[in-house]
Amino acid sequence: MEDLTLTDMDGNTYTMESLKGKAIVIDFWFVTCAACIEEMPELNTMKEKYGTDEVAWFGITFDTKEQTERFLKRTQFDFTIIPNGKPITNRFGIKFYPTTLVLDENHEVVYTGDSGPILNAPKEIEKALKKVLKSIKKHKNKA
Repeated sequence: MEDLTLTDMDGNTYTMESLKGKAIVIDFWFVTCAACIEEMPELNTMKEKYGTDEVAWFGITFDTKEQTERFLKRTQFDFTIIPNGKPITNRFGIKFYPTTLVLDENHEVVYTGDSGPILNAPKEIEKALKKVLKSIKKHKNKA
């Protein structure tokens, strides 16, 4: 996972090195995905609840920056948005949308959920995230 680089809508880049010690939530979505759009308010609430000190939040779409900009004018999605994300989608082998991954502080994937069969996805995501945050706090207290 070390060589993963994400470039957001504003051209900012994020590397695994720059995200060291943080949990990472990656939501794979696209602009015409009804199920993706449906879970965005819950994901926004989760981000608000857990903040950005110990968690990095990414929304990765294979749509172009232009398509994504148009979409974001109508729909609020508070994650750091990564357009043109087809290579990342392929790398993680994403087949269903939305799919959300939770990576621990060592950037190992600890949760892979696609909403298809799991209608409770946000609750499952949050459960995985809590576990990772507990681990991060434990390591911080030892340091």
